[in-house]
Amino acid sequence: MYKLKIVLAITLLTSVGVLIVGSHKTEEPSSHIERDDRTPASRLKCSLHSLEFAPKPGMNYTYSYSRKIDFHGSSIEPVFYHGDLIVSVIKTNDKGFEAIVQNLITENQDHSHISLRVLVSTNGEDITLFQSHSLQPDENQSISILKDMISLLIFSSQEDTTGKYHSEMKLESESSELRNFVKTKLTYIAQNSPTPAILKSKHDLIWDSHLGMPLTLSGDELTQFGNLTIQILASYQINLTHVNQSSNIDPLISSLTENTPLALELDTNEKTDEKLLHTMQQAKAMDWEVITQKLNQIEVLNSQEQLKVFGELVKSLKAGKTRVTGLMDFLKTKNVLKQGEKSAIFKTSTGALASLGTPEAQSALIEIYNDPAVPTSGRGTILSALTTMSSPQTPETQKQLIETVKNESNPNLSLGAAYAVSAFPTAPVVELIRDMKHEQLETAIDMIGNSGSEKFLPDLTKIITGDNPTSVRAKAVFALRSIPGVSAAQFLGQCLSDHDVQVRESAIDVILSTPWTSHYSAAINNCISQETNRYIRSQCIKAHPSS
Repeated sequence: MYKLKIVLAITLLTSVGVLIVGSHKTEEPSSHIERDDRTPASRLKCSLHSLEFAPKPGMNYTYSYSRKIDFHGSSIEPVFYHGDLIVSVIKTNDKGFEAIVQNLITENQDHSHISLRVLVSTNGEDITLFQSHSLQPDENQSISILKDMISLLIFSSQEDTTGKYHSEMKLESESSELRNFVKTKLTYIAQNSPTPAILKSKHDLIWDSHLGMPLTLSGDELTQFGNLTIQILASYQINLTHVNQSSNIDPLISSLTENTPLALELDTNEKTDEKLLHTMQQAKAMDWEVITQKLNQIEVLNSQEQLKVFGELVKSLKAGKTRVTGLMDFLKTKNVLKQGEKSAIFKTSTGALASLGTPEAQSALIEIYNDPAVPTSGRGTILSALTTMSSPQTPETQKQLIETVKNESNPNLSLGAAYAVSAFPTAPVVELIRDMKHEQLETAIDMIGNSGSEKFLPDLTKIITGDNPTSVRAKAVFALRSIPGVSAAQFLGQCLSDHDVQVRESAIDVILSTPWTSHYSAAINNCISQETNRYIRSQCIKAHPSS
């Protein structure tokens, strides 16, 4: 059971089931190492002040290590194991080295013969693993731990047994032969779900330039997976104990001559610790229960505490599609919908759905909008959420918003829906505004101006030159302020000759508020010489480059 808890701890550290180390290739490693057309080592120097793996062939590098994994927020007992990691170097060149790595785990003596064939690039950024035969379940457990230790030993790698990640490394100090590096893992690159969140990370390396290998390594990191309330603190210490001539490497090489890449995934069919799995399941269920409890109490929280609940709700919703359905059931059960924006639960929930932005979340927001119990203020909140949402609107969402623009009896909601549709360049906004009443159209035109999209220029041109009220035409001219391109600038200059004073005033105001372009020159000169309105003429003089 103790051995099983060790590998299950590693499983938790690997996003509940997936182990990844390096770029797994299928080419024959020996020929890869021995090719002659090599880039000189001087070109391979990394940015870490000559941290280059350069062990001596035929030598054993023996490291003693200890590893401890704590599960915060659960009743799971800490896991601890230790042993010796032996790196038997087969060959080296200026591209890297090839070695057999053995892991002698004190807590798992039955499988101390487990080994892996490893290729490591000079800068440590690429690791390739090979095994020689299909592994038995118990061997898989030992291999899991061995891969974990290899990922720690190759300090400059950007991958570990959880996956690829971004990190930051810096040289802390150095002497004649020893260099101290500090590495901080910043974020994992999402490959699987749930993606691990790094809450704390610090790794230290003492590098021996003479040996071309690490001398000591230590570190700890606090990680949380998805919506689990369990936080995992994993720490380690690795020390080089001795280097000696290898005397028993030939049998190891002969047993690892096949080129079978190491499988990335753990065997999910092997026996598991039921207590551990049950605790994980409880953690998932408890997480949602805790979120809903906090939502129930949110009305009495201050703004900072409410913001924290909002963030936790977003994280929880990201854990799975069913959480959106659960939130909808919660809102309906608690009669929150009829309170609209007066309810902190309503505002927090709709904001979280908009932040999530998935098709399921957008569908939920539309469902809330259409619920008869939701007051006008609540529907306005929904439209605002859909306007500021960073995710692309689904076709279903856009269709609903277009219908709202056309059929909503409340002019403010109709206009709000138009804003929401226009927030995304692909939406057919122009078709929506053509049938609007003048008072709505003016605001919608402002909205178009804020978009800064050239696609609206033909329609703005028609509004300005068409038979529309002066206020609407002037608004359309002002909407040209953010429209880029020569055509927009030339048409804006033409507006300085419009028969309506208000339109000309709007045109010169835009010209003065935007960067000068030579396309304004003829219109400005004509305005200075012929404009009868004193204010407009003075503004044209002000706009002239010579002023």
